[in-house]
Amino acid sequence: MLAVAFVKSGSLNRFLLFCVFSSSVQIVIACIGMHWLFVGDAPYPPAGLVARLVDSRTIILQWEEPPLHNGYPIVAYSVHYHSARSGELQKVVRNTSIVLTQLTPFTNYTFFVKAYNSRSFSGPSDQVSLFTGDDGMLALLSNLSIVTDSNLPTVGKII
Repeated sequence: MLAVAFVKSGSLNRFLLFCVFSSSVQIVIACIGMHWLFVGDAPYPPAGLVARLVDSRTIILQWEEPPLHNGYPIVAYSVHYHSARSGELQKVVRNTSIVLTQLTPFTNYTFFVKAYNSRSFSGPSDQVSLFTGDDGMLALLSNLSIVTDSNLPTVGKII
């Protein structure tokens, strides 16, 4: 069994992760890890998240670095994404963009990003969603041009 304990002391938060093994003879509890969070030093969430489709299996995500908070610079970002068919996936990057590859065609993905400094992590950015589509349809749409003619009746105009 895996258990998580949350301990709060002022502005200091601590998560303890325990693994509990039991048998008819004994119970063993081992501390697996500890993570300290300094709530007052959490960075602001990234802003301006944009997803751009490259092809049916590739998406580029870009966002803005959040303003400096309490003098602690951002050291990394975690990019979170999922579809209706998959659980949440994560990638960690140090810059403000990522190219996600090997995605599933004809799938709607939802994305958000969190910022990390040396003391804590931010809340999530706003979420964005993008549909991966099909390469053949994407090629057709990229070559499509819309011509407008002021002489066309109002019904025929694209507004």
